[in-house]
Amino acid sequence: MESAARIIPKNGKSVIQIKLNNKDKVNGLAFFVQLQLEYKDGHPIKGAFYSDNFVNLLPGESKEIEIEPGINMPANWKKDIVIHISGYNVEDNNIVL
Repeated sequence: MESAARIIPKNGKSVIQIKLNNKDKVNGLAFFVQLQLEYKDGHPIKGAFYSDNFVNLLPGESKEIEIEPGINMPANWKKDIVIHISGYNVEDNNIVL
């Protein structure tokens, strides 16, 4: 599973855009892939809105997901968070913004 993330402006807010790409030809389907916005210490950030989550990706399939952080985020939130990616047959991965 390849992944990349960037912060984009959208409707006057900062939104995190993640692109997932299943390049795995061996295991095939990337099953039940979950994204979780977390602080660097591993605690989940509550109140974030995900455009999609718990997705399945066929080999070669890509998907873009947007995360809108909650309204009570500290001013320096962009430096203190990671996006944790996990799934049934997907190696856990963290994207540091």
